[in-house]
Amino acid sequence: MESYDEKHKHYKGMQIVQNSSDLGKFSQMRCQFFQSLVDNFEQRFPAADFLQAVVCLNPLMWPQDPLKRALFGESSVAELSKCFGLTSAEAALTVVDYAVFKQSSGAVVGKSLKQLLHCLDIMPVSSAECERGFSQMNLYHTSGRNRLSVNSVNDLLIVGINGPPLEAWNANK
Repeated sequence: MESYDEKHKHYKGMQIVQNSSDLGKFSQMRCQFFQSLVDNFEQRFPAADFLQAVVCLNPLMWPQDPLKRALFGESSVAELSKCFGLTSAEAALTVVDYAVFKQSSGAVVGKSLKQLLHCLDIMPVSSAECERGFSQMNLYHTSGRNRLSVNSVNDLLIVGINGPPLEAWNANK
């Protein structure tokens, strides 16, 4: 049994009256809601420029036109290199490696570019990585282990988050 009567505009015994301004208010509230969502995403992930720069490393995002492809992404790779604290000389080598990477359609990855890609691989892209880190910390830093030093907890977390599963650990070595 439905609570809304379409014919008589009643909901649970209450008459529904629509004013001419209701549609305008609804549209305004809907726009405010979506803007709030956008603002929250931007606040949570403020590095839009950083994310836009990373796009150049994905071969699927490269332009199809050979001339546009040849000119695509060098400034973004240089900007990423600066973000990770590389010197100008190291950034220049990374840009050269990137040009070779593009020329080979992603088959050849030079040493400098490989280091940049490794830096990107270890960066968390969402709060899920952080949540996993807190979960691991709660497993290791318990009331029974509260006397562990910060370095010991850090080492346990590094192995717990990044290391192999416990079953693959060879304690005899």
